[in-house]
Amino acid sequence: MITRFGLIIGAMKAGTTTLFDHLARHPHIAASTPKEPGFFAFDDVFCKGRGFYEGLFSFDPAVHKIALEASTDYAKFPHCGDVPARLKAFGG
Repeated sequence: MITRFGLIIGAMKAGTTTLFDHLARHPHIAASTPKEPGFFAFDDVFCKGRGFYEGLFSFDPAVHKIALEASTDYAKFPHCGDVPARLKAFGG
């Protein structure tokens, strides 16, 4: 189980992809595929559960310390659900 996640939450065209790409090069970071899964923003994705989310990362606990993703949808309240509540419920 992955216990540490890094989320890049930002506006579109504000550098989130550049930041994600730079951080993803770090050997202890496992980047998500896709970069913007929107897992915490949409009911139909969040309901798939933790196993689905962790499957978005090629995470090797012997190598990686943090799983990283970047979804601009997380900043689009109320259009995209209650992201803070979902993060709290998810833990990690």
